[in-house]
Amino acid sequence: MAHAPVLAASALVINEGAVLLVKRRYEPYAGFWALPGGHVEPGETTEDAVKREVHEETGITLLDPRLYALVEYILYRDEEVLYHYVIAVYVATEFEGYLVAGDDAEDVGFFELGEVTRVGDLTLTTAHILKAYLDSGGEGFRHVVVALDEREYGEELRKVIASLGGGGGSPS
Repeated sequence: MAHAPVLAASALVINEGAVLLVKRRYEPYAGFWALPGGHVEPGETTEDAVKREVHEETGITLLDPRLYALVEYILYRDEEVLYHYVIAVYVATEFEGYLVAGDDAEDVGFFELGEVTRVGDLTLTTAHILKAYLDSGGEGFRHVVVALDEREYGEELRKVIASLGGGGGSPS
């Protein structure tokens, strides 16, 4: 049974050529590295949500988030929609505070953009967002649509990781 799309927000926090990633503690995709972010609460703007989520997951406070992309992630099982997320992605280069993994993160850290595929498994949406960012030089606004059957997830992830210059990213 299809559910209404879920609104979420995530951040591409860039610091001296490195991107902030969070190792997910919980499903979906526990153990995978992802951009920090999460669900938008009722009455909350996407910008407020990204600031809250980044702080909860990493301990830092974003000072300059700029809306960069709208990502639609739709995962099917045969004809049934399993997940449908609409994610407002913000880029931030200024922040304050100290990096520490929150309760829902196993680990957090900054990783060189050119080496990000070597950190281990990335979520598919993170890989697509990083590819869009690198391809565009972080300029302009992007609309990224990822719609596929769950059986295609692994192959799609391998393709995107390869386009980023790496060989990792196998799904669990």
